[in-house]
Amino acid sequence: MITYAELRKEVQTMNKITGCVKIERPLIINEAFPGQFNLSFTEQPMLDEYGANYLNFDHDFVFSTIPSCIRYSDLFDEKTKASNLVGNNAWKYLGVFEMADLAGMATYKGIHDIFSLQKKQAENLINLLENYGIKKEQIFPTYQPLRKLSEIPQKRKEDFPFDFIIPEDEIGKQVFLDLGIPEKNIIEDYSGATLLRLYLSKRTPNGLRKIPSPWGYRNEININLGTKQKPKLIDIGTLERMVYKPIIVKEKIIGLSEINDTVSIGALGLERICMVVNRLLKVQDIDSIKPFYQSMPKVHKPVLIGEYLRALHFICTDLPTAKEKYNFTFDKHKKTRRRFNKIRGTILNSDLTIRQIKNLLIINSENQPWHPELKEGIELTVGSLEKYKSILNYNKN
Repeated sequence: MITYAELRKEVQTMNKITGCVKIERPLIINEAFPGQFNLSFTEQPMLDEYGANYLNFDHDFVFSTIPSCIRYSDLFDEKTKASNLVGNNAWKYLGVFEMADLAGMATYKGIHDIFSLQKKQAENLINLLENYGIKKEQIFPTYQPLRKLSEIPQKRKEDFPFDFIIPEDEIGKQVFLDLGIPEKNIIEDYSGATLLRLYLSKRTPNGLRKIPSPWGYRNEININLGTKQKPKLIDIGTLERMVYKPIIVKEKIIGLSEINDTVSIGALGLERICMVVNRLLKVQDIDSIKPFYQSMPKVHKPVLIGEYLRALHFICTDLPTAKEKYNFTFDKHKKTRRRFNKIRGTILNSDLTIRQIKNLLIINSENQPWHPELKEGIELTVGSLEKYKSILNYNKN
């Protein structure tokens, strides 16, 4: 069995792309996602490096980091009013998780050998898995087949009032074939998850500014934890590369052109990898999280309450720095404040006392010594809950 700390260190010290520099983890609350918490390891470092520009890079930048991420839709889907932390799929979801690069996030001015870059990302991941007994026959990558843009599911079709033929992701498919993944394991994906078409954001003194980013392909890497007859796939990593640059007229994307730069991304979810290589039944059983749940008093929906609390711990820990660095307050952002209050309210509505909550936060901090800042965040988290409890009591009266 490998501990989470050992795995984390091994991933950090894997062979990286030439010129890769190590940077500090981005804050959970940053200027890249107004209304959201940090979701990725790319946006905030790229904003810091390039400013509000994702389409024309004036210099090379290759970096490595391990950010903490909160995918709020896992905590609570505002459309379905449901949470991934409750029910049959709770075994693979966390309120806050760590995402690490495979060989470095690489952005180059001009055209480079993207095939070699992507192959290095995938090779690092496959070698890591094989070292812990995960066979290539268990690895199931996805790729984008040839389709019209209009045939691919989109959240808001009005964002892209044009059509375009998206070629098959031949490079993504060939990378895995060259590394020995069986062709039958490489899955055509028609859901839209394998085509990146993002609008990113940045807070400015004049309000929220939407920033178009390059479009590209994504390969999601799944591991089969079941059998051939009854597969049980879990997504543990992703490869991404940028191919197109949006053509913009009056802040609307009206078409695509080939990109003049090279972007290669490879990332993995550290907790899920730790679960997979240790043959655990649920991600909450990894050694850096299990003591937290072993110490939790009996409550209704323990994973939901536990993961809300672990996520809140990071939010409250990072909030003072976000205020100082980005002049961020929840009062300025209604959507983020509503989500923040949802997390706090759910915890307060559990059967946990403030004393029990503080004890759990101490355990959460002690089991993540690579995040010493969490120790300082204990009182900040308790104080935030006590403040919100007073507000709720005042409103009742």
